[in-house]
Order: sequence, then C-alpha cells, then structure tokens
Amino acid sequence: MYLNKTIAQVKSDFNDFFPGLTVAFYSTAHDAGAGSLDKEKINEDLALKDITSFSVNDYIEIDPEMSVEQLESSFQEKYNLSVQVFRKSKDLWLQTTVTDHWSLNRQNEHGIES
Repeated sequence: MYLNKTIAQVKSDFNDFFPGLTVAFYSTAHDAGAGSLDKEKINEDLALKDITSFSVNDYIEIDPEMSVEQLESSFQEKYNLSVQVFRKSKDLWLQTTVTDHWSLNRQNEHGIES
C-alpha cells in the first residue's frame, strides 16, 4: 500500500482481492476486539501520506492467511493509522470485532456467502 494512494484507492485495491471485505480508516485507534465510531472515520479523498506522520513510501504485505487483527496492527505499527475491517453481511457491512482472530480469507469467504 503506497502512501500516495487515497483511502478510496486503498479500499478499492483491498476489495479487488477480498470482495467480501472492505476497510475504513479512523482518526483514533481501537482496542483489539473493539469497534470504531463512525464519527471518527477519515475522509476517503485524503491520501495516506496526508494522514500519517511517516514519510516512507512503503507497503504492507497482505497475506490472505493473516488475521484481521494482524492486518489492523500492521497499519497501526507501520503508519500509525487506525484501520477497521468490515465484512459483508447481505446488504450491510459489519465491523469484524468479534472475529478479528479469523484470517482475511475466512472473513472474505463468509462475506461472499452472505
């Protein structure tokens, strides 16, 4: 994930690989297993470089077998960005707070099946 991409572009790239999932970026971190408040969601038109103090043009390697918690922690540790993964459930997007220990693959499969 490159820092010059907008949040909308990151979401689109992520959804291309995991069509049953999406991500959102927030202004404050959440505890493991906790949700994020909608009012803290960051505008999707902003580039990652505009919302983080880090200046590296690096990426996070996303492995389908990594857990949601690992992905969210990677963004927090590498870029100091709070990310929340959502799983599709029929016509809704649900925060994966209770199932953060599931792999991205497993979450995605459940999202596609709904």
